[in-house]
Amino acid sequence: MKNQKFRIISENLFAQIIRIVAVLLTNKIVAIYLGPTGVALLGQFQNFTNIILAFATAGISTGITKYIAENQENSNFQKKYIHNGIFLVFFASFLVFLTLLIGKNFFAEKILLSQEYHSIMILLSTTIFFFSLNTFFLAVINGYKEFRNILIINVLSSIIGLICSTIFIFQYQISGAFLGIIISQIFIFLLTIYKVKFLRFFSKNFFQLLDKQTLINLLKYSLMTFVSIFSAYFVQFLVRNLLISQFPLTEVGFWDGIIRICDLYVYLFTATLGIYYLPKLVELKTVKELHTEVKNTYFLLIPILIISNFLIFLTKNFVIEVLFSPTFLPMQDLFLFHLIGNIFKLSSWILSFLMLAKNMVKMFIFTEIFFGISYYFLTFLFTNAYGIQGTALAFCLNYFLYFCVMIFVFRKILFYGK
Repeated sequence: MKNQKFRIISENLFAQIIRIVAVLLTNKIVAIYLGPTGVALLGQFQNFTNIILAFATAGISTGITKYIAENQENSNFQKKYIHNGIFLVFFASFLVFLTLLIGKNFFAEKILLSQEYHSIMILLSTTIFFFSLNTFFLAVINGYKEFRNILIINVLSSIIGLICSTIFIFQYQISGAFLGIIISQIFIFLLTIYKVKFLRFFSKNFFQLLDKQTLINLLKYSLMTFVSIFSAYFVQFLVRNLLISQFPLTEVGFWDGIIRICDLYVYLFTATLGIYYLPKLVELKTVKELHTEVKNTYFLLIPILIISNFLIFLTKNFVIEVLFSPTFLPMQDLFLFHLIGNIFKLSSWILSFLMLAKNMVKMFIFTEIFFGISYYFLTFLFTNAYGIQGTALAFCLNYFLYFCVMIFVFRKILFYGK
């Protein structure tokens, strides 16, 4: 079992390294050709696409993975959840399509700061089905524990995204950066449905399997997902708007640069947690089993996390010049407390995954909303006192407090037997 866990995590780390390299190469191109302003606008657009994707999938991806993983011996039960899930995704995606299409000028102005990008919103609206269906099928095969397929799709998706972004940025500058994100999803979707052989998940009696209680069970996870999106992307969106109102767009680009480094670095670990750790927690039933799994995960990931953060800090100037350009060197002042915050963030997430696995809806919602709001207000307070460097202090303090709360909530599991 330990060998299987190590193999899965090792293969996933390899796939995520490929993804990170692809994204960082894209960031390098954006930094050189579009500068800090382009980085800030691209970050705004990526935040927006993540938010609308959550709505387009009805926020049920975690629920789909959970119910399929829990019922490996009951294929009819699994298909019922897949059928109901695909129904919700189509319905939600259609609502997002209409909203984006009708409000194209509004969203272009609010997200990209100019109505001249309304055509980008039109294209995004018409391709949102590719985004949502790709996410849905990845959640399905995650529930079936088809880890190798997930890894292959993730690696090829990273390469496709890099190629599309590079071509369009060279051709259309900042608009090309937006186009690269959108167009790549079409090719990634085609790759996904080919690789997963999606027709095997469906029965001829599709509509007969639609069930009110199943829909309700999935929608319970929608609320948790939307809360996560609020804390992860919408709050970051609000923080970016706050910074845009306080500082030049160039300085906001520096902040966005460090956020990109930290997000990709954190993703390297959380993608591993999502593929192996979450389905495993779902299967475990006793406090002793959960304690052992959490303890082993801490022993495996935290030393790597601390050492790698330390190395990144020591080489921060080199990292900035390699990943971005010398223009971004002022962002070195943001590294220390963001990297410390990363340690608290991932340490707390190892515990917070238990809330998803064990359906602790109320606690999950409360902590996500509370610490999302606290991050915004801490950023407001610290940036007024310390300028753009205050963003790093706010980030670090917020996740330290969140980690303390997670230790308290899961103290019986964490300190089992003591």
